[in-house]
Amino acid sequence: MKLIYDGDCGFCTKSANFGKKRTKKKVEYVTSQSIDDLSKYELTREEVSKRVYWVDNKRVVGGSRAIFRAMRQMKFPYSLLGAIMLFPGLWLLAEPIYNLIAKNRHKMPGSSEACKINYEEKE
Repeated sequence: MKLIYDGDCGFCTKSANFGKKRTKKKVEYVTSQSIDDLSKYELTREEVSKRVYWVDNKRVVGGSRAIFRAMRQMKFPYSLLGAIMLFPGLWLLAEPIYNLIAKNRHKMPGSSEACKINYEEKE
């Protein structure tokens, strides 16, 4: 199990560190920049610059579902919240919120200059 995130983004890094401290199972938190060949996950540099990805048994999901899958591996109560939010349809409600945060991550606490990507131009 692996969570791939943008290591150039301070907000993303702080969020990943939050997860690492609370993860009870074997989850590898890796920056997209540390992966030489993203194609083995069928991902591109552009894709990983816009959203987080969860990889489990070669299945890859991005965005809010990736966050909720990672949360399922954390200690209670995060594991419960992650499981609930993965119910069919619920993660769809969270996806617009995730996209809003991703688009504005350079304005979030812990952000860095590297976060200032033009999200709309890359879509």
